[in-house]
Amino acid sequence: MEIEILIADDHGLIREGLRTLLDAEDDLRVVGEARTADEALALARHLNPDVVVLDVRLPDRSGIEVCAEIHDLSPTTKVLVCSGLADGSALVEAAKAGAEGFVSKEATNAEIVDAVRRVAGGASVVGEGSAQTMFGYLRSHSGDTPRLAALSDRERQVLGLLSEGLTNREIGSRLFISEKTVRNHVSGLLRKLHLRHRTEAALFAAPLKGELNPDS
Repeated sequence: MEIEILIADDHGLIREGLRTLLDAEDDLRVVGEARTADEALALARHLNPDVVVLDVRLPDRSGIEVCAEIHDLSPTTKVLVCSGLADGSALVEAAKAGAEGFVSKEATNAEIVDAVRRVAGGASVVGEGSAQTMFGYLRSHSGDTPRLAALSDRERQVLGLLSEGLTNREIGSRLFISEKTVRNHVSGLLRKLHLRHRTEAALFAAPLKGELNPDS
């Protein structure tokens, strides 16, 4: 089954490069391209793609706003932010808006293709380049360590594995519990940490890995 992809970026060469890269894969198909936020939203509504590869900075509106609206228009669509923007706060805000993954435009072709597949499959993905930018911002704005005290030992384990980008099924296999039980733990930890999305939880956990023990 093909993964259908919408590309939203205001640079024509980048759109062309991404289309060529993704269409070369047997299981990936680019179904549309957008240059502006309004075009991206209209196409997302019409095409209902599996994944939107989104630049966080678009000429008419912020990609962060677009991310939130795409989930309202097409709830099953996943958003992979593909950006060269070196602004950690913008990437973190995109996570709060519901983006499921982040990859740098400087990432290798293989990394971009893998990120699209993993996001489509339900994983939270943070590529190395984006991770360095985002984690640097999070460390400088930390103060969240006390919030971990509200989590059970199992919720800490699940949170640690979320930070590795694992899906619920993969977490269940690692911890020998059902996928439904994992979903319940994810819902519980999001509530206790006052977060809305699993990608937010993964980013929250990344600077605190020393206080999480997912393999215990």
